[in-house]
Amino acid sequence: MSSVHVRSRTIWYMIFGVAPALPLVLFPLLLSGVPMPELGGLSVAALPSLGLFGLCLAAFIAPNLQAPTKTLLIVFLLACGISATSLLLTSFVYHSIRNWEYFLKTVLFASWLLSPTAVAGHYIGMCLIKFFKFKKNGSQNPINSAEMLENT
Repeated sequence: MSSVHVRSRTIWYMIFGVAPALPLVLFPLLLSGVPMPELGGLSVAALPSLGLFGLCLAAFIAPNLQAPTKTLLIVFLLACGISATSLLLTSFVYHSIRNWEYFLKTVLFASWLLSPTAVAGHYIGMCLIKFFKFKKNGSQNPINSAEMLENT
């Protein structure tokens, strides 16, 4: 991957992923009046933090076949962040259906959550393409190549 591509990916991830996700870390603490899902305060506060950490790592570490554990850790952290955004969005949608004053807040909040979620989806998509793409020279899939080496 070229150096320019890595730098531009880092800039895009920081602007459209990390910057909008920063307030989500404090968001459960700021919404004392809005009922949150009954999952306990720790999980509702920890999931956005893990997702933000995953976005920061994804901005600087590209999916790599030589170090799949790093990549899988980042994917796990991004999945935590996606689950946090889905919990918050589900809570807002539920309350906007019951109360129309939340409707505009829900639409604005959903559009704000779309950016970090799209960045996380882009990174996960890049991982899927890299891990499951067959090489042009006919070699095996990177996931199955370790099994092939054990069988020989």
